[in-house]
Amino acid sequence: MTGGQIISGQGSPEIEVSWDQPDITGEVSYTVRSLIDSLCEGESGTFDVRVESEFLVSIEELIPVNCSGFETGAIDLEIQ
Repeated sequence: MTGGQIISGQGSPEIEVSWDQPDITGEVSYTVRSLIDSLCEGESGTFDVRVESEFLVSIEELIPVNCSGFETGAIDLEIQ
């Protein structure tokens, strides 16, 4: 991660990030590991996060990834 700081959730499925200042572009990436198969692991690409003024986001639909490389996960967000 660049441009911000994880303030809670490190090592869990969700994190809370404090972005230090508006009008910057931060970066986030993550690693996914299977709890069942230790050989099943994958790393995301880097996501750019443009930090603007405050806005509201809610998750409309969340479909978890089955295993890295299968591209089975999805997320649908509503941003206001």
